Amino acid sequence: MDDPPSPRRNLRGQVLRVLTFTQNSSALVFSVFLGVHLASPLSAAIGGSSLADKTMMIARDYYLPYEPLLVFAPIAVHLSSSLLRRIIISSQTRRLPPLTPHILTGYALPFFLIPHILSHRIHPSSPHPPISRLSPSELDFEFVGWSLRKWPGWSVISYGGLVLIACWHAGVGMMKIVSWLRGPRVTGGTDPAPRRKISGGRKLGLRGILGVVLGVVGIGLVRIARDTGKVSRIMETRYEAVYASLPWGSLLR
Repeated sequence: MDDPPSPRRNLRGQVLRVLTFTQNSSALVFSVFLGVHLASPLSAAIGGSSLADKTMMIARDYYLPYEPLLVFAPIAVHLSSSLLRRIIISSQTRRLPPLTPHILTGYALPFFLIPHILSHRIHPSSPHPPISRLSPSELDFEFVGWSLRKWPGWSVISYGGLVLIACWHAGVGMMKIVSWLRGPRVTGGTDPAPRRKISGGRKLGLRGILGVVLGVVGIGLVRIARDTGKVSRIMETRYEAVYASLPWGSLLR
């Protein structure tokens, strides 16, 4: 007859259940935003900068008022709950989790996501001149096209890397969340659930979808760069000030 689980094991199991729930629910919220946010560069492949700007303006009407809840809060909750969950499981199993592509992209994503948020959201909101708080209508795809033309290498790596890593991590994560919703969340009421495996067919399908998304986004970026004409000197000065104010701005001079 098995011994009843100790109160400590029960508490650990409850904590893991809560962390798993917050990890997955926050990922779902941010994945919805990611899909909406990707609609603009995807639409650029069809209608260029004009359609991308219209799509972005429509999306902003819905998510900008709730940006802290739809973007920043889910990111913070997902990162903190994922880290705490791994610390607890690692302390229990006495070994680090295997470095799967999903985990590796999760570790790499902040290195692409944080610079994107800083350069496209935080620093353009600075009230100090010459930036002078770029409004949403001023911060359109002309800003993206200008950066693509001024720093093509940096821009391709930053935009392409962000789309690649974010879409792969979100795609695998969604598959894991579906498995989590269907299967048992814990084993024996206290231990963490075994790692959910994704079939080769589903991984192949994800690679195909990811390839299509990257290809369409790439076409969209090319069209955005091509559609961006000569930027006025005033706006160019403000754009340059945004990048100059970034921690790595000196590398782009």
